[in-house]
Amino acid sequence: MASSRSILALVLTIACCMTAISAEENAESKEFVLTLDHSNFSDTVSKHNFIVVEFYAPWCGHCKKLAPEYEKAASELSSHDPPVVLAKVDAHEE
Repeated sequence: MASSRSILALVLTIACCMTAISAEENAESKEFVLTLDHSNFSDTVSKHNFIVVEFYAPWCGHCKKLAPEYEKAASELSSHDPPVVLAKVDAHEE
């Protein structure tokens, strides 16, 4: 009987941990930086009162280093009133 309780407690603990990890991954996977290209650039820029657009190259070391901080800033600024929109354009493709 005690063994069954221990196993049940272990299973519940693992389930709780997996749920927490899954929720954290979902929060991290949400992108706040808009991706722009020739098909949506003008419409998106004209739709927002204030938008910051980063023109980057995927091979650029500085751009790669900026990416997580830019995403973090976009996440925080999206909750401002009015929201500040951060976007990016792959300058290598466009």
